Amino acid sequence: MKQFDEWNEVKKNLDKKEIILKFKPRDIFFMSVGQNIGYEVFGKGVDFLRPVLVYKKLSKETFIGIPLTSKIKEGTYFFTFNHKNKKSTAMFNQIRVYDIKRAKVDYGRISYDTFIKLEIKMLEFMKVTSHEEK
Repeated sequence: MKQFDEWNEVKKNLDKKEIILKFKPRDIFFMSVGQNIGYEVFGKGVDFLRPVLVYKKLSKETFIGIPLTSKIKEGTYFFTFNHKNKKSTAMFNQIRVYDIKRAKVDYGRISYDTFIKLEIKMLEFMKVTSHEEK
């Protein structure tokens, strides 16, 4: 069952948060991503947490983030890599802007080499092809 009311209470408290963490591309945080609708990715537990990779910093408070999953997924929408001796899959089809106020736990950084490989796959995912324009 969806927990929209519970998520709304967590979200109201997050909005009041004053401590702003520092972050940069390649960082991973467990973020309160919430209870979302349909096929949108959502978080788990009382804080609705999910790991999110910082892809591009937009300001000192916001960034473009890529949600991660421990499930191995294949295809052009996904990039699987190792982090802390575990497999993680970046879900390009769920990319969005995040406010750092949502961050709960710092989960480290991915290596520069892994980030370059992810970026190459991400750019291919974002590429517009002629048949999609019609």
